[in-house]
Amino acid sequence: MKSISAVIRNSTGKAVGLMCINLDLSKFEEFRQIIDRFMCPDRLIPQPQELFKDDWQERINIFVHEHLRNQHKHFDNLTRTDKQELVKLLNQEGAFKQKNAASYIGKVLGISRATVYKYLSEFKN
Repeated sequence: MKSISAVIRNSTGKAVGLMCINLDLSKFEEFRQIIDRFMCPDRLIPQPQELFKDDWQERINIFVHEHLRNQHKHFDNLTRTDKQELVKLLNQEGAFKQKNAASYIGKVLGISRATVYKYLSEFKN
């Protein structure tokens, strides 16, 4: 429980009442625990590698997620440079060997397929 009390005064400054607000924090604690389950990657149960060995899209998702976690970055705050770096790293990992990989990676990073190809050409030059 959290409580706050405030003295209510009239126009002359005389105390005429007391306002008390009590708040049950247990509901907020439950909500925080739910959010922690979603946001805390350390609590995620690793998936068996055999399950995803042929799923190139899942491998891309896992790679991006792990990279962001290792760099202590959040997906919503990625800069252009961060996205270029991810495209470069994904290229080094062989992610672009799959058909339609550039389109998928563009969707994952929130950029167009053309931008993905632009980043790739910049690395080759």
